[in-house]
Amino acid sequence: MIPLPPHSLPGLESIFDGTAWSRWVDEGRTFPLADLMQSIRYVRLKPDDSCRLFVFGPRAENPSAAPFGFYLQLFATVDRAREAFAKEQTRHHRAIDQLEPFLCEQTATVAVPFPNDAELPDLRHVYEPDRFRRTLGDLLSQYPTDDWRIKRRKLSSEVLSYKPGRRCVFKTTVELRNRHHEERKSLVLHVQVEPSHRAEETYKKQSVLSTALTAAGSATRESYGWVRSRGVIATEWVDGVTLSSHLATTESDVLAAVGQELATLHSLTVELPHCPSPIERADTVLRLTADVCKLLPDAAPEIQSLSDSLTESLKSFSLLQSSIVHGDFHPGQVLVRDRRPLFIDFDRAGRGYAVEDIGNFIAYLLEAQAPLALCEQFLVGYRSQSTAPNDELLRSATALALFHRLPAPFRRLDPQWPDQTRRLITLAQETLRGDIL
Repeated sequence: MIPLPPHSLPGLESIFDGTAWSRWVDEGRTFPLADLMQSIRYVRLKPDDSCRLFVFGPRAENPSAAPFGFYLQLFATVDRAREAFAKEQTRHHRAIDQLEPFLCEQTATVAVPFPNDAELPDLRHVYEPDRFRRTLGDLLSQYPTDDWRIKRRKLSSEVLSYKPGRRCVFKTTVELRNRHHEERKSLVLHVQVEPSHRAEETYKKQSVLSTALTAAGSATRESYGWVRSRGVIATEWVDGVTLSSHLATTESDVLAAVGQELATLHSLTVELPHCPSPIERADTVLRLTADVCKLLPDAAPEIQSLSDSLTESLKSFSLLQSSIVHGDFHPGQVLVRDRRPLFIDFDRAGRGYAVEDIGNFIAYLLEAQAPLALCEQFLVGYRSQSTAPNDELLRSATALALFHRLPAPFRRLDPQWPDQTRRLITLAQETLRGDIL
């Protein structure tokens, strides 16, 4: 079992060591797992407060049926867990193989079977074939329902990622049949489910950026549609491998091409909402500081010192000219096809500061221990198309991104997470001093 932080939750140890899960299996509340820790796909801990986990189970035999999974919400007190469970009991739930939501008072945990998620009400509709077919019919305006029919037996969805309460992403396969003559089409879609109030904004961002990037000669994914009042968005599925999955074998010209494409994105003249301001970012840093100090108390002085320096450096960002930014740019957001990069996931795109995209990308390369030559080639590619920010700002933005990565080793349940977190602290310190960049 991985080491737990001192400011943990009462029930987290018995969850991680499998004791609670085994008891729930014996009680018929959950499904058996060969390796619980390998099945945990999402962790979000707020020390001394709460923790969200998603446990992904075996796939159903029917490809259109929901996979087994449980969304676990752990609380600091049993009273809070009881209150949360009382709210769950007022909601409609879709039973999966007779699994139902339950409260475990011993661990102060509320467990809800996938795909039930109060903050993503449209999620369960993906597994209601007739309803999902109607939704897809509305999304695929290029194939009007008067002319095309979606075959129910050929409809399937594979979960790619799930962040409880925020987003679920699927690879969805659709077969359409023409109602008037013998013509069939097979489509593979990238489908994401979000809270309905966010889905419209996400779809508009994707559409605007797809159009602008295509006009600029960049590779993009086609946006199919969004259904008003629902949180379901569909875009074209593009085969390719993410840059993060093969950094060790990536050649420098690919990184240079990524830098060039990022400069193209930053040069676009489109209307998008503003990203959080430096003042808002400073507030986020302060909240993160408090959490990480509880996660790793023995490093609190270093964490606080870093936080103070980064909060001060954020003031200089507001002096920069704003531009269109990705908002969450890292190697996992880059698909590579035939050595050509294609950017994905523009959920956080908006008008912000280019230096943050650049710094965030370099921070991920540093965390992955990629050769510094790749960082240099990325910057060479960027500078071939645009003026990069000065070295001091670049170091600040990279250190800020590394600071935001401090909870990542624990969230991916790395058995060495305390050492990995200290390594990120050191990387951020060295970056700010100019020892790396």
